Amino acid sequence: MKIAFIGAGKVGSAMAILLSLKGYKISYIMSRNVESAEKLAQRVKSTAATDLKKLIQDTDVIFITTPDRVIKEMAKKIAETGLKASQQYVFHVCGSQSSESLMVLKENGWVTGSMHPLQAFADIDMAVNILPQTYFALDGDEKAVALAERIVESIGGKSFFVPSQYRALYHAAACIASNYTVTLMHVATQLFEKFGIKEEAAIAALMPIMKGTLANIESKGTINALTGPIVRGDSVTIEAHLAKMRQYAPKEELVYKVLGRYTQEFVQKKEIFSKKDRE
Repeated sequence: MKIAFIGAGKVGSAMAILLSLKGYKISYIMSRNVESAEKLAQRVKSTAATDLKKLIQDTDVIFITTPDRVIKEMAKKIAETGLKASQQYVFHVCGSQSSESLMVLKENGWVTGSMHPLQAFADIDMAVNILPQTYFALDGDEKAVALAERIVESIGGKSFFVPSQYRALYHAAACIASNYTVTLMHVATQLFEKFGIKEEAAIAALMPIMKGTLANIESKGTINALTGPIVRGDSVTIEAHLAKMRQYAPKEELVYKVLGRYTQEFVQKKEIFSKKDRE
């Protein structure tokens, strides 16, 4: 099986490197940045391509690993070559878009799918190291999903299927778990700065409790990992929090209130489950 990559960013590069290490033949690397394509091609013993038609003709599977905003544009360019697919596969790795972004290729005989790594990557080498422990969200044609499952398994990852109509919901969940965790840490460090502790020191102090909380979630699930004044019904402490935040950190108070209201609903669920357990 010959695999080509269009796009030589962090995800595309890491996948090409891992697949090459697992014995897959990487036929071509294509990128708008020719230097990046050549660098990656050298690393995976491939060829930096400039001729899209040749790439298509000599490849079984194409991964479009371009920036998300140009996936449809790239799919259109492939279709405009006029070459009809002969049991060839094409995937993209975008989280927010389903395989429907490749519809123009599906209409031209391609087997289409998407496989998004549910992970945040700082750089290529980090991506190579953590992709084998990563879950991938798949969708697409039945044959595409079956091949994607085999590819993910071959690099040590795991996969699950997300119907195309729920793709944005899936991606919203990923943003909450990843992006907004950063936002929550920022909110906490802003409060620390009010009493003179700068961000770097605040992160160092807060990181152990955050890691401990994540470990509890992993071992106990969300409901049983929840602790704090709302769980204890400690309204005096909550009122003290709100009073001081209103005085010193009104913006952060808004975040606290929204999360607190949601947590109250969450606690009610916990109490219901606990009552059932006692019964």
